[in-house]
Amino acid sequence: MKKVSIIIPVYKVEAYISKCLETVMAQSYENIEVLLVYDKCEDNSLRICKEWEKKDRRIQIIINETRGGLGEARNIGLRAATGEYIVYLDSDDWCENYYVSRLVEYLEETQADYVSYGSIFWETDKETKLKHSLPAGIYLSDIEREIVLIKEFPAVWKKIYRREWLINNKLYQPPVFAYEDWGYNIPFILSCNKIRIISGAAVHYRKNNENSQTNNRKWPSFMKILRESLEYGVLELKKKGLFYNHKLALYVY
Repeated sequence: MKKVSIIIPVYKVEAYISKCLETVMAQSYENIEVLLVYDKCEDNSLRICKEWEKKDRRIQIIINETRGGLGEARNIGLRAATGEYIVYLDSDDWCENYYVSRLVEYLEETQADYVSYGSIFWETDKETKLKHSLPAGIYLSDIEREIVLIKEFPAVWKKIYRREWLINNKLYQPPVFAYEDWGYNIPFILSCNKIRIISGAAVHYRKNNENSQTNNRKWPSFMKILRESLEYGVLELKKKGLFYNHKLALYVY
């Protein structure tokens, strides 16, 4: 069993981090390392993480001295990871026990650049919904990649990646505090040769965390952060010489 590095940014999640880690440490796929990238905050998140670190040797805490948001925390985790495969998860979400095992199974079966669940469990205070994006299947051509870019839910935490492929292609995330997925998706998806989307869902995406950066819906702040993320993605795509090949799809996106 190849090692999987699960990277979890931690910031103001004292109410949620234990449930997240309970489900991560109960994965049916056991050869994992869990990297908790802690951004300094004023709650008890770090104390709770240290308690979990004592319980399981597969957990490692990385303290980020200068808070840089979700994207930067994930980049720090990626550089520190020793697993052959990378999985991201947010610390206020939780997952089913087959989350990692199914991703690994399909990645090794298809040799895709990444594998993604086609759906997520959308959690609110009132209900759980199953939110779908694209049909299961293999996506290969330029037009298929553009369809994935435009139509798939832009979440990094329902996928599995090859660490070496990410690093060799310099696929790091925008150092912004929220909406990092939207900018990251641009160079990431359009750099792929083969994408595998599988049926079903494994991650419960929480929408009621008041401390989440993505719940900051003040219009000027939202637009500024989203624009920074998208500009980062377009610049990275230009560096790869792929911008003009996909210009129309980018306008739609």
